Amino acid sequence: MDQRQKSTDSLPPSAASSSEELVEHYTANPVSIKSWLQKLLVIALCAMSFYAGWQAHESSMVRNCLQSGGQVNQDSPVFSCEWH
Repeated sequence: MDQRQKSTDSLPPSAASSSEELVEHYTANPVSIKSWLQKLLVIALCAMSFYAGWQAHESSMVRNCLQSGGQVNQDSPVFSCEWH
């Protein structure tokens, strides 16, 4: 008696057939750890790219403010360029 047979003997006939189908499905289509690691890597790279772009944009805004003779208001919760 193979292992799949043992695991389905205690189940009702309808559940046993669906359980066997599930086992066969996952045996034929294994979940690859590599694919999950690739997905996590893509998510991490997207987050880092977004953060880097945000910082580059903020740096560009500060540089433009300073080049036009303004001062960046550090007390403001949002970017604020003030001219005196």
